[in-house]
Amino acid sequence: MAKAKLRVKTGCLACKLKKKKCDERQPVCSRCSKSARQCIWPELFSDKRFKGGNNLHSVATVALKSSTVVASNVSQSDTQLMSFVFPNNHILPGVVLDNHEIELLNRFTVSFIPAISPPHAHEKLRPLSTFVPYVTVRQELIDLFLACGAIDKSWNHHDSRARAFDYYKRFLKNWRKQASGEGPGRFDNLVFVTVQLVLLLDKHIGTNSRSVCGHVSMGFKVLQRQSKTSYLEATHQPIQRVLLESFLYNYVVSILFAAEEDLDLLPPIGTLDQFKSALENPIFKGASEVWANNPVMGASIDLFSKIEKLSWFFRLQSRIPVHSEAQILLEELKEFCAVQSDDYGLHMHQNVSYMYSIAGRLILLKMLHPEFPDTDPQIESLVNEALVYLVNTKMGAHNGCVGSIVAWPLAIIGFASRSELQRAIILRKAEELGETLHAGFALQVSELVRISWEEGLGLNILYATELLANFAL
Repeated sequence: MAKAKLRVKTGCLACKLKKKKCDERQPVCSRCSKSARQCIWPELFSDKRFKGGNNLHSVATVALKSSTVVASNVSQSDTQLMSFVFPNNHILPGVVLDNHEIELLNRFTVSFIPAISPPHAHEKLRPLSTFVPYVTVRQELIDLFLACGAIDKSWNHHDSRARAFDYYKRFLKNWRKQASGEGPGRFDNLVFVTVQLVLLLDKHIGTNSRSVCGHVSMGFKVLQRQSKTSYLEATHQPIQRVLLESFLYNYVVSILFAAEEDLDLLPPIGTLDQFKSALENPIFKGASEVWANNPVMGASIDLFSKIEKLSWFFRLQSRIPVHSEAQILLEELKEFCAVQSDDYGLHMHQNVSYMYSIAGRLILLKMLHPEFPDTDPQIESLVNEALVYLVNTKMGAHNGCVGSIVAWPLAIIGFASRSELQRAIILRKAEELGETLHAGFALQVSELVRISWEEGLGLNILYATELLANFAL
C-alpha cells in the first residue's frame, strides 16, 4: 500500500507552506532552526473564524503579526513647523518657503528619504548623501522634493495628493525644457540625478509604465552622451555609482510592464552587462562587506543581469527564437545562491534576491511551458518557497528599507498564488509595503494581483501587456 502524503494542519508557517512535518518545538522549530529562518506561529490554522473566503486581510494580519513593521522611521506632528536646514548642514539659500512647504521638505528628508534608503548600503552611498546636496546647487529641484514630501504626507492626508501632482507637473514643465540641452558635462549629472528622483516619484505617485519608460529613455540618453571610458571611471565616485545602479534597476524592472510601442524607448538587451565590471569594483574597500558598495543591487548584480535577459526573452518570444537561451537561464536560476552574511541589511537583501530568482523562474516556466496551469506542482512549489522568504523579509526598519525593490517579484509571485493563505500573505505584505514607503506602487501591486485572481488569469496576465502598461512597479 502506498504511503499517504502528510498534510500539515498544524505547525509553523514555513513548514505549512513547504508541506513539511513540523515538530512544533517553540519558539523555533527544528526545521527553521536548521535553516536559520524566522519561525512564525500563526493562530489561523486552528481558528475557525478564518476559514471563509472573505477574510484574507484578517488571515494575513494574524499570519504575519510577528513580522509586521511600523511604517514611519521618524514621527513628526503634522502641525510642527521648523526652519529649513537639510541634514548634514546642507542649507537652502535665498529661497522663500511658506510653512506648508517647510513641512513638506522636512517630510522629504525625515520620512521619504529614509524609507527608500537600502539597509545594506555604505553611508556615503545612501540617498541623503547623494541626492539631497543637489538641491543646494540647482534650486529647480525644490518642486520635485516638495512633490515627494507631499506624496509621503498623502498616505494619511489624502488632500496632499493633489498638491503632490501640482508640484510634480510644475517641475516637469520647467525641467523638460532644460533637459533637452545637448552636450556632456556637469548638467548631465543634474539630469541623471533628476531622472532617478522622477522615477522614484513616478512609482510613489502611482503613474504608469509609459511615464517610467520615457524617463528611463531620458536617462539612457545621458549615458549615451558620455564616453563609455569616462563614465566607467566616474563610477568610482559615490554619486555616479548610485545614479548608475538606480537607473539600471529601474530599466530592468520596466521591461516586462512596458507597452509594446514603448519597448523601443528602453535600452537594448545586454545593457547591464556593459557596466557589470564597473559596478563590481568596490569604491570603499574598507567597507565591512564588498556588497555595501552596491546600494541598489547589493550582492545580486549578476542576478539582475539574468532578470534583464529573461524579461527581454519573454517580450521578444513572438519575434525571435529564444527558447534555448531561456532554458539555459532557467537552469542558471535554479543554481542561484545569494552571498551569505549575518549582517541584517544583506540578510534582508538575500531574501529579496531569492524572490527575484523565483519570480524569474516562474516567468521562464510560463514562457517555455505555456500549457502549464498555475496548479502545476512546480509552480505551486516555487510560490511556497518564495513566500517563506517573503514572510521573513521586513519591508523597512530603523536602518533602512528593501521595500523599494520588492514590488516586481511580489507581483509576479502574487499572480501565481492560488490558495487563500498564499494570497493573504501577498496582500498583507503589499499593505506593509505601503505602510512603510507610503508608495502608490504598493497599492498597484494589490490591485494588479486582485485582477489576475478575479479574472482567473494567474501568470497569463503577463501576456496582457496593455493592462500591465497601466502600472509602474
